Amino acid sequence: MTVDRGEFHVRARDFIRDRLREGILDGTLQPGEEVAVAEVASWLGVPVTPVHPAMVALEMEGLLEVGQHAARVAVVDSDRIDEHLYTLGLLRAGAIECTLPELSPVAEAAIVDLVDRARSAAADGDLPEHDTSSAELWQVFVDACPNQALRRAYATTAPGLVHKSRLAGPMSPENSDRLAEGYDALRWAVTTRGLAHAVRATQRVHALGS
Repeated sequence: MTVDRGEFHVRARDFIRDRLREGILDGTLQPGEEVAVAEVASWLGVPVTPVHPAMVALEMEGLLEVGQHAARVAVVDSDRIDEHLYTLGLLRAGAIECTLPELSPVAEAAIVDLVDRARSAAADGDLPEHDTSSAELWQVFVDACPNQALRRAYATTAPGLVHKSRLAGPMSPENSDRLAEGYDALRWAVTTRGLAHAVRATQRVHALGS
């Protein structure tokens, strides 16, 4: 079977994009670090041609700043952390509005479990565990959302927003308490199908800097 050259480059671009994204999100690539096209191709064992398009895709996610032959891992402006959290909250509240009325029992059980995990981690001040549980929680809502445009917007925008929000620093006791209260409200809203309450709880969870 032959593979169309254009299709090959699309697959390679997506592979490169995903590996670079993982490297940025797990801290392998640090904010401000330069990432050269040729070095990425050598590192991943791929042709040079699809590397730049993969970098441009990550620039759209807010993770890279791209030049002609190299990119730089985006540096976080601490003054805009609240803005990132607010935008992330809007996207996630939109997913809840689309999803909650028709949420399946299986999805509800998964969400409740993840809410409990995120709440426990927030109460303990365990930022890494909270971030992991929180990301999985909202992804369940997004995956079940029937609005394809919102799903695409989330896939494109959320990784960069989440990454920049995580770099805000350690969780303060005040934010830990507010997060725990927000998750308690979200759990109740999900189990009772209280859409307005779920949206407000989502907004509360993402209003940490206000």
